[in-house]
Amino acid sequence: MRFGLFGSKNVGTTTMLLLAAASLHAQDEVAPTARKQVGPVLYAFTDTTSVRVDLVVPKAAELRGATARGKIYSLADESLLWSGDIGSMTVDTQGNAHLEGKVSNLKAKRWTPQSPSLYRLEVEVNATTNLKTVARIGFRSVSAKNGQILLNGKPIFLKGNAINPPDRNIPDSLEENRRFVEPYVRYLKSVGVNIIRLTRHSQVWFDVCDELGMMLFQGNYGTPKGAKPTAAPSIPLSESMQWYKDDVLGPLANHPSVVVYVLSNEQADKEIGYLSTGADQVGKFLATAYDSLHAWDASRVYITNAGYGFGRSGDICDLHRYWGWYYNSFLSFYTMRYPSTCWRTPVAQPMTMTENTGNYTGIDGRFNLVSNTKQPDSQLNWTGHAPDSEQSARALAYQAWMGGQAIEIFRRSREQNPNLAGLTPFTILFHNWHGITRFEDMKPKPLGAQYGVSYQPVLLSWELWTSQVYAGTTIKPVAHVVNDDEKFTDLKGLKVRWVIVDSSGVNRAQASVSFPDVKYYAARSKQVPF
Repeated sequence: MRFGLFGSKNVGTTTMLLLAAASLHAQDEVAPTARKQVGPVLYAFTDTTSVRVDLVVPKAAELRGATARGKIYSLADESLLWSGDIGSMTVDTQGNAHLEGKVSNLKAKRWTPQSPSLYRLEVEVNATTNLKTVARIGFRSVSAKNGQILLNGKPIFLKGNAINPPDRNIPDSLEENRRFVEPYVRYLKSVGVNIIRLTRHSQVWFDVCDELGMMLFQGNYGTPKGAKPTAAPSIPLSESMQWYKDDVLGPLANHPSVVVYVLSNEQADKEIGYLSTGADQVGKFLATAYDSLHAWDASRVYITNAGYGFGRSGDICDLHRYWGWYYNSFLSFYTMRYPSTCWRTPVAQPMTMTENTGNYTGIDGRFNLVSNTKQPDSQLNWTGHAPDSEQSARALAYQAWMGGQAIEIFRRSREQNPNLAGLTPFTILFHNWHGITRFEDMKPKPLGAQYGVSYQPVLLSWELWTSQVYAGTTIKPVAHVVNDDEKFTDLKGLKVRWVIVDSSGVNRAQASVSFPDVKYYAARSKQVPF
């Protein structure tokens, strides 16, 4: 069958210290491990029209009362957006100098995945020793409201890919190499991906995502510092919060591409959990951490426990479900039509699934048959005793099919549950990792082409479970239209057209039918009799 969708869419001699906060093109690696603050730290928390400046200068009591001025330039053309006073420096009991100020009513271009506008913030403190700090920023707002994730006030569906470099066995020479990172991110955008996760902090990757408009969900994947899977951190709460600010979230704060913060992650007994001993203690810690960190940075949305937190705290109810891999089948994704599948609070929350799909395939495309893993059982389930010569093609086809089912069922189920806000398949998208010399050597698997279909902004998705019928039988497929148009327009005057083609390529039947209007971020379905 071939199907189509048609419609319309209504400085001087004084010593100067320079800090590049959040890195303009830094090559250093910043991972969420303990580090000691040795220089000025500048955070710039933005929304669409303002920036809140938070500057800390360690052991700088001489800056008490000094005036801080700022300038904001567009990186596109170096035009000046704003200049003026920000405030005066204060000094705490440890002798650290602080600046807190806010600049409002800015007419900045918004950062979006389609138009990632960037600016440079310069803050200069006039004192005996001039201090100048610099941060690259973008103006956008991210929030959760009425069960949806909003970017610049508009709901947005997160279309992700979870397994990405660095630390994925690619050569060390490529991990921080922009000549590798840029085409990698461009490829993902070309197949509809708009958000990714990195296994560790990398300023190079963050910079590229800022520039190319690739969103990130990023933070701490594992237990918080000093914690165990069954126990909250044993260190003082203040130390935990400082660790989050300094080492986990701080390196992310000036990057507009980071739209979701993650405070912990659930995976069996290795990471922080709710399903075993210590659940109450862990839950209280994460709720307190969210309250504290959200008060510090409310410019993102938070997942406090990715996978199994069930929305008990934070902004998002996130699940990890590998239906159709080593347990259950793709049909289990239909349970996401019901908010009760996820929520454990009376507050409507966006629902995401930051891990799903699985079905790991290796370099040659076969299921990765590694002992003591989930793979042998899934291989037996999905490619079985097919001839050895067919194993690769069958495994790749199933991986792509399963990824497509997960994405499309999730998206079209928004007709029943508009709080479904995104998913990120956790599976192996490329054939080659070790030994490559450039991105082009990676070679996407068929799943990449499936992303291009299932992640397209306006999706026409067909549902038909009658696979075998007698000649002359009327079949009743359901056509689903999902509108995530990147210009936020409604779909009006739609017609769905279908063509039935036999194995020799001859058209045997064709027709079209009018389809209801579909508002932006809505999903509509209609049974189409043949």
